[in-house]
Amino acid sequence: MYSARTHYQGLYTGKWEIGIMPYDGIDFSRACYMFSGQGSSIPGMFHSAYRQIDVIRRRFDEADDLALSVDLPPPSLYLTNSQVIPNKHLDITRNLATYTVQVALFDHLLTCRTPPVLLTGSSQGEYAALVCSGAIDFATMFEVNIARHKICGQPNSLGYLMAVAASPTSITDMLSAYDIYISIVNCPERSVIAIPSD
Repeated sequence: MYSARTHYQGLYTGKWEIGIMPYDGIDFSRACYMFSGQGSSIPGMFHSAYRQIDVIRRRFDEADDLALSVDLPPPSLYLTNSQVIPNKHLDITRNLATYTVQVALFDHLLTCRTPPVLLTGSSQGEYAALVCSGAIDFATMFEVNIARHKICGQPNSLGYLMAVAASPTSITDMLSAYDIYISIVNCPERSVIAIPSD
């Protein structure tokens, strides 16, 4: 065993020996890929990967063609120059860029890593997980993303969602006088509440 105490004199005080040794426990090489929801995106995300990795750029070329065919801005603009996206198209372009980058990163990882044994997603990330699993093709799910955007309407027109570090019971006890609803229970002490727009 490599002992941190032996090589870093003066940094170790306490009753445990800190060391590094080869791992011989559970095999974690069978990976699970988690695709995040739409709240994970920011303008300019993965710009360097887009510039440097051909497979990612090719996926965005496909997405850009699909978007332009229905008079939407190319999703690659969200990575390269988001300021030129008209405000009325910013939300859908962001969502299409998030979906595309997730599938593109999966494409790239397949070129250099063992495929995962499990794919899962949160919210919009489920769309990328379905495509990457082979359940549906990229172009069809691209159309589903656009349809979802049209059905949902303008952001916050129906209200807001807020993550709260509390149990559903605590939330109900504290906020029962208000017009709020528990929408999601992530775990016993993490919930999401829905608040009307008015």
